[in-house]
Amino acid sequence: MRRCGLSRSQLWRMARNGTFPRPLHVGRSARWASTAVDRWIADVVTADSKGGAP
Repeated sequence: MRRCGLSRSQLWRMARNGTFPRPLHVGRSARWASTAVDRWIADVVTADSKGGAP
């Protein structure tokens, strides 16, 4: 949440609708792969610099 500046509910909403990487479930907790989040951040920055949505 800290790395991407989104709230917990917003992360889950975006993961459900496919606009944020899906989490990996470990037991009862959910974690996101750092490479997937890094790629998502890079895509958002690229889309923003081009004036489009990710």
